[in-house]
Amino acid sequence: MPLVRSASFNLLIEIVLRIALMSAFCYMETLPPFKRVIHPADLESLYKYPRVDSYVPGGTLWAIVLSVPCVLSILAWGCCNDCNDAFEILLAWSLALGLNGVLTDGIKLIAGRPRPDFFYRCFPDGVETPKLVCTGDPMVVMDGRKSFPSGHSSLSFCSLGVASVWLCGRLGTTSRRRGSAARVLITLCPLVVAGIVALSRSCDYHHHWEDRVVSPLCLKEDTLKPPQVEAAWFHAAQTNTDLKKMRFCALPQRPRNL
Repeated sequence: MPLVRSASFNLLIEIVLRIALMSAFCYMETLPPFKRVIHPADLESLYKYPRVDSYVPGGTLWAIVLSVPCVLSILAWGCCNDCNDAFEILLAWSLALGLNGVLTDGIKLIAGRPRPDFFYRCFPDGVETPKLVCTGDPMVVMDGRKSFPSGHSSLSFCSLGVASVWLCGRLGTTSRRRGSAARVLITLCPLVVAGIVALSRSCDYHHHWEDRVVSPLCLKEDTLKPPQVEAAWFHAAQTNTDLKKMRFCALPQRPRNL
């Protein structure tokens, strides 16, 4: 009973921490960023790109982000009959998403870098005011000062990165005897999708190239290592498995006495 109570308490702490991170993330989304001084020359050269609708709207982005844990949990539980792995996927994904959101928004608020289309956010009619006082919608203008880093890029790499790590461990992509082109391609597919989302943010003039490059770095490696995923990485890199016994769901137990 003490062990059960301890496990339940630890799980409660994990859930509370994730709720706190997600709450902080949502709250930071509403905060105004630092108002950086913009020189007239920069306003004309760097921030005067036309306003274009997002190629990957927010609704589509969140559909991708939220579908990842659902799909992975169904694969782990339904196809691999591994309930523990399905639950740990949710824990890993939720922690990664919360940390990534807080870190990305924190940098956005501190940096306050204008977006490439900031001019037309600030002056929708294309006419500057004498003291460069914005005449556009205050919420649109505020969002226009949150270019660095890209939230779309960081969220997509965060969620799809978890999927890529899980597939790498399940398929044994990096194993010396189990590696193959098909496994490599399957493992890289989520990252390719994340890369497409990131590239779209410069095509629609919502971000500078630096915003997209730095965004994936906001995701820390230790957020992707719950017990089962860590064991999968260790197994893929360190063990040799008979090819005849190779199966998609052949994830080993955590090594003991290492």
